[in-house]
Amino acid sequence: MALLLVGAGVIISILGSLLGIGGGVILVPFLVLGLHVPIHQAVATSLVAIIATSSQVAAFGEQHGFTNIRLALLLNAFTILGATLGSLWATRVEEEILRDIFAGAVFVIAFIMLIQNRLKQTPPPESNSGYFAAEYYDPNEKRDIAYRPGHVAAAFGAIFVSGAFSGMIGTSGGIFNVPVLSLVSRVPIRAAAATSSLMIGLTAVAGTLVYYQAHFIRPALATPIVLGIMLGSWLGTRLSVHVHSKWLRRLFIVLLLVTALKMIMA
Repeated sequence: MALLLVGAGVIISILGSLLGIGGGVILVPFLVLGLHVPIHQAVATSLVAIIATSSQVAAFGEQHGFTNIRLALLLNAFTILGATLGSLWATRVEEEILRDIFAGAVFVIAFIMLIQNRLKQTPPPESNSGYFAAEYYDPNEKRDIAYRPGHVAAAFGAIFVSGAFSGMIGTSGGIFNVPVLSLVSRVPIRAAAATSSLMIGLTAVAGTLVYYQAHFIRPALATPIVLGIMLGSWLGTRLSVHVHSKWLRRLFIVLLLVTALKMIMA
């Protein structure tokens, strides 16, 4: 069983890297539908895995200067609050209700993936003045990019909801955070992704603590999956350079919709 879980973790993490989404939206249905793990334990396991993988990605972003730490710490106050309240509520509801909520969230994630590439970002003002202003070197454009995030307060509500869903259903929240940072606060996409990676790790810690207190974390289940996901994350970042994910994303959207329907009918 341990080898199966390690292998599943590797595959799930590689898929998540290639598709640009967190592995939680794949891991939770695999555990619930494939291994018949109770959904509360599946969500708790997913949150533990998010902590491990986001720390790897966040370290890479900070090393290259992509992460806007000041902005992440401010917004994390809202994601952590959302994750704490969401997970507290989730640990007290029936399994069927949590399954339906997960299925509904998967429909939303599939819709976001479908329209994500069609959304156009208004270029941020190029400025390194202001409390949240930041600068990083973009290897694609071969120049330094300075920017000042705007409408930060307008992002609070959406970021809170992202944290709540993370705590409830064990997804990373990155699929919600990145569009909010990019479209609302006009953070460049590379910086938005790196900043989100730092945020989701801290958010997952808040949710994990609640599930731990409720005795939903199974070390024998979480440990091999986390090992597999960490290995898959390393492989996925290298494969993503060579794999064109356009058709893979479309196929995955269909699989997400089928998964959501199965979760509802299970």
